[in-house]
Amino acid sequence: MAKPETKRVAPANLDQVRPEALIDKFDPIDLARAVEALDAWTPRRIGVVDDVLSNWVPDAIARPNDVEGLAALQSGILRIIDASASRKEAGIEHEPATTKDFVQRWNGYADAIAARHLKLEERAPERIRKLKHVAEIEAMLADGPIEQSDIQQQVSLTPSRLSQVLSLMESNGMIERESVGKKKLVSTATRANRAEGDVRRKTGHLARGASWLSEKKAA
Repeated sequence: MAKPETKRVAPANLDQVRPEALIDKFDPIDLARAVEALDAWTPRRIGVVDDVLSNWVPDAIARPNDVEGLAALQSGILRIIDASASRKEAGIEHEPATTKDFVQRWNGYADAIAARHLKLEERAPERIRKLKHVAEIEAMLADGPIEQSDIQQQVSLTPSRLSQVLSLMESNGMIERESVGKKKLVSTATRANRAEGDVRRKTGHLARGASWLSEKKAA
């Protein structure tokens, strides 16, 4: 995902510039800053950001060994998601109803990138446990499954960052996630594997994100 060193488009031009120009002239952090500078989402702004990400993500995942590019893209996507969450928490009105759907898609992107990053770095559970908050989350799960929303309330992480940490843990066989109605339960992998003989691998957002990316590339 090598971006040419050219003059970048100013965030103020996000409403006028074509997505193709953003793909070539922005990098992920530039795009995140542009989104953070917006007063609110509009359908056009959402569409532009989604078009750019839908081009960048498959390209980054397909590159053979671009660990730095993956990290930068994931950081940019998470900042975009956090900016959207911050506006919602601040009670800003006139957000398009479709924003939630796109944010879910972008979360899928972030998880797919995390999975690719794991494969490149060949991480192991022992290394993941050294990351901040991982041991705390494991301790919380010692007595049984917990709703993901409850974990978020007890650790000092944004929802998007928590999703990233849980994806790392899940990809390394440390936990499993299961959707039960509108709830998402998180449990240790050994406990989940014993429960009712269930041996299916739960992949949460990662499965949905990977599926959507496959459909997008095939289209």
